[in-house]
Parts: sequence; structure tokens; C-alpha cells
Amino acid sequence: MKSHSVNSIALSVLLVASSGAHAQIQYLTQERSVSAVTTAMSDAHAATDFSPFTASAFVEDLNESSFGSASQDSTLGDMVIAASGGASADALNAFPAGASSDFEVTFQISQPLEFAFVGSIFSSSVGSDISFSFTGPDGEDVVFLGFTDDFEFIQFADVTGTLQPGEYRLAVFATGFSGGEIDGAGDYDFTLTVSPAPGASVVLLSGLAFLTRRRRA
Repeated sequence: MKSHSVNSIALSVLLVASSGAHAQIQYLTQERSVSAVTTAMSDAHAATDFSPFTASAFVEDLNESSFGSASQDSTLGDMVIAASGGASADALNAFPAGASSDFEVTFQISQPLEFAFVGSIFSSSVGSDISFSFTGPDGEDVVFLGFTDDFEFIQFADVTGTLQPGEYRLAVFATGFSGGEIDGAGDYDFTLTVSPAPGASVVLLSGLAFLTRRRRA
């Protein structure tokens, strides 16, 4: 009976470890959408759940010589969050046009995870802007970049570290707007990858070793 109990405990530890290894990120909320609009028409699409989201919006008003377009391709995985997209608008006269590609996700983790973040954002003119935010528990910045506009290109090259247990928010909002002589486009492309911190494996192995020694005794 004692040996059976030890086996059950060991099996439970392995099951917990296995489920943790395959579901590191627990998603809480998501708002992902694309939209485009002129004074006469509009087009918009939004994700309804945590499944991969690939969509585009496009409007073109030939009478007003204006157009807007937006796109997004995003995936919310157990170990990876990836998104790329952008928005642009153009008009040859005073009639306005606009477009947006929005990505906002909140998630939580229950154990320390190592992370790597790579990507870039680009704003082509005064007629566009991009707002980026990646914050953790207590609202602290994990990767900082507040706002970019007016022909700026920023690349995040191998930002790495450790995420502590808690809730996180990752968001990027790209907007293009146009009217008269102003037009603009904003683009983004990023990937967040996580993996168990080395300490978690050490604790697990130590626990299994203890159970094995107890069983042999």
C-alpha cells in the first residue's frame, strides 16, 4: 500500500509537470481587430476567440480619391505570441480616410518563465502613429516603447529576461489617417517566446528523486 501511494504521488507530479510544460500561458482577454473607413464606406473585422486571427480591411472611394487599408496575422499559442500587421490611409484631397490594426491581449502565468522578444515597429509619416505596451504585474514595463510617429523605425533585437508569476498585458495599436496633403502608414511585427525557467526543472527533479529514494527505502 505504501509503495502504491508513493507511485500515485510520483504520477501526480509527472502529470502536473506535463500539463505545465504544455500550457505555460493562460489567456484572459483578447481584442484583435482591423478596420478601414472613408466618409462614404467602412470595413471592419474582429477576432471572436483566442484562435489564430488573419484578416484585412479595405475601402476605396473613387469619387473622393481616398482609401484605407489594414491587416493583421496573429497567433496566441501556449509558448508563443506572434503578430504582424499594419494600417495605411491616403487621400488626394480634403476628404478624410483612416485605418487601424489593433492587438491587445492579457494573460497570466503561474510559474517563472524565461522569455525572448523580437520584432519591430515602423511609422512612415505624421499621418500615422503606433502605440506599444508590454507590462507585467503592478503595471511594470517588460519591454518599453510608448509611442512612435513621423518616419521612425524601431527594432527590438533579442530582448530577454524572466517573467514572474502574475498577469501581463501586450498591446500594439497601429493607425493611419489621411486628409488633404497628410497620409500615413504604420506597421508592426513581433514574436514573444517563453520557456520554463531552469529553476522549475530543478525543483521537479529534486521532488522525483526524493520520492524514488523513499520508495526504495
